[in-house]
Amino acid sequence: MITGLSFFDHGVVVRGDTLSDDATTLAESLRRVGYRTACFSSTPNNSPSRNFHQGYDEFHEIWRKKSNRRDRVPHLLSQEVVRWLSTYGDSAPLHLQLHYVPPHGPYTPAPRFDVFSDPDYDGGCDGESTTLWAINDRRIQPTETDLRQIVALYDGNLRAADDAVNMVLTALQRRSRWRQTVVLITADHGEAFFEHGMMAHSSTVYGEMLHVPFILRVPPSLRSDRIDTARLVSLADIVPTLLGTADLRPDGSVEGIDLLRVSDPTSRGGRFLVTRNGNQLPLLGFRSLGRSAILTSTGHGELYDLADDPGEAADLYLEDPAGFAGLALLISRRASRPPSVAGSTGHAPIDDSERSMLEALGYVE
Repeated sequence: MITGLSFFDHGVVVRGDTLSDDATTLAESLRRVGYRTACFSSTPNNSPSRNFHQGYDEFHEIWRKKSNRRDRVPHLLSQEVVRWLSTYGDSAPLHLQLHYVPPHGPYTPAPRFDVFSDPDYDGGCDGESTTLWAINDRRIQPTETDLRQIVALYDGNLRAADDAVNMVLTALQRRSRWRQTVVLITADHGEAFFEHGMMAHSSTVYGEMLHVPFILRVPPSLRSDRIDTARLVSLADIVPTLLGTADLRPDGSVEGIDLLRVSDPTSRGGRFLVTRNGNQLPLLGFRSLGRSAILTSTGHGELYDLADDPGEAADLYLEDPAGFAGLALLISRRASRPPSVAGSTGHAPIDDSERSMLEALGYVE
């Protein structure tokens, strides 16, 4: 998201990995041409301890100031940003990265945002991380009613995040540069609700854990009806796309592409992405517009036809072994390419405050 590189190249794949100084970040590229750069982060997963602060004039770790009321985290960040904006003029262009937590779990929306759950629900499932772990470990077998309640709590988290983001957008709209402002709202992962027997994220490479929002607002001068919105999109596209809005190009080779550049729709089917889950034991995934495949470390896996089976329910691995072998070869060839930058610089230790926050977010049992 901040380098435009594949995980094969930047090497940051599990919690604690740190980014190499050899990687060029979006903030570094923008600061070089005169942008003021600032990041506000609500999670230790995005912090200077991981070397993710490269290129930022300021890096605010909001989570270190937080109260323990997790439902207030998105608004706490927005309040800090709005306050900061009130002290900053419009004399120079500005790059802001805002990293919220909700709708991320635990799904515990404040009462004013908890408008989707069933007040008469009397089952044993809530949105706490312990419940999600128990479902993943098969200690709880959720019913359809249980899952509807969990999804409703997640939707309450989403409503809270939406409200917090609106606070910042309202503040930005009051500024003289608003008509020239680019806004991207996205997420670093999707969320599963037992579609393939798992909850939350990071454990698989099915679509529910890969599919994220990608809402891009650009100034009128950059809008075009010819932008191909049907093509396959990757989070690696963030850097070249946002640099392109400033008439810049990435330093060196990147995995992503500039989504605002006109492309030939007939070539959109040629793009594919290789994905990875977030566990120590990796699964590699292949994804194009038409097909998806999963490759395990033993060479086995799964194959799906996304045109006929977008929910990835009918595994074609045994029916089409040659098709699977071809996609597995593409994955293997991509994995065997040497990285374009030096790999992760090491594994950052987790201090007590980081561990406490990670436990609250459900990352540490």
